[in-house]
Amino acid sequence: LVKNFERTLQHSTTKIHLCFLRLLLRRLAVS
Repeated sequence: LVKNFERTLQHSTTKIHLCFLRLLLRRLAVS
């Protein structure tokens, strides 16, 4: 159960990082 939770956490953090990178790229492209 703990391993599963860690995996879910890792997945969510990866998703957040991808969204953050996308926002950064968009901001760079605009400016």
